[in-house]
Amino acid sequence: MSFNDEQVAKDKQRLKAKVASSIIDSLPGLCQTEQENGEPNGIFTQISNALNDGSHNNKAKLVVEILTGGYTNFSYRIRLERDPETSSENEIKLFAKLCFERALWNPDKSKIYLLDRTANEYSTMKSISDNIVTDNSASHMIAKPHLCLDLLDGDLKMKLLVTSWCEAGDEQWANQLIDGIVDERIPPQLGRFLAQVHSMTEFPKDMNEDVRETLIGSTASDLAKVEELLAMNIDDNNNTRDQRIGKLLQSWGGEVCRSLWLLNQEDLRRKECFCHQDIHAFNIVRSSLET
Repeated sequence: MSFNDEQVAKDKQRLKAKVASSIIDSLPGLCQTEQENGEPNGIFTQISNALNDGSHNNKAKLVVEILTGGYTNFSYRIRLERDPETSSENEIKLFAKLCFERALWNPDKSKIYLLDRTANEYSTMKSISDNIVTDNSASHMIAKPHLCLDLLDGDLKMKLLVTSWCEAGDEQWANQLIDGIVDERIPPQLGRFLAQVHSMTEFPKDMNEDVRETLIGSTASDLAKVEELLAMNIDDNNNTRDQRIGKLLQSWGGEVCRSLWLLNQEDLRRKECFCHQDIHAFNIVRSSLET
């Protein structure tokens, strides 16, 4: 896989089959766990029974649908599709995330981003889901983790995280930002969280040191593109990445954009704290505002 929007889209599609087959191969162990936990009609037992129905007209299959994903993971919805003419059972859905040990935006394939992050995500989710009281009003929003598998795609190591599907009524915080709404409940909490993260001292001093220069090189490349686009008609370029930079130039002007990229390079060289540089507003879920 490589850092190319068209190729990434193809890989998302191609890896759907690997996700489905990995879940199907894990069904015996998952069904046994459900039996041991006193869940004779658990989700995976239902999936297994549907897929292994011996009737000649059995049309049950696992459907894998692309949700989202970028250059370090892909996300999918797994759905058990039964024949609608012969079955009226409620639809079974799961969430799956395929995580890579390499960031596809990094041309240096020797730089590894430990898959421990996915194993830690699994164990954290398990700890939370195991300790949520069943009658808790938020229990329906807690995704239960089911699988964390090691997979390979050529020489690329991956982990597949499979969880229950949550039909929560809450929305992504980014939707408020898009609508131009200020939700006064969120910034104070977010500020306290970021302050705690940036005040942490118990982490390796060389954390992410091996990828720092790649990130700085990426911002230098963007800065060079800023200068290139300033010297030409921005609208004439059809490259997706160049269009994004071009739109920023049109909105903010050359001097502001130059300053932003130079500050970004300077920030990447700092060691006072570790930071992912953005807060992933689409990953922050909040309850609806009263209207």
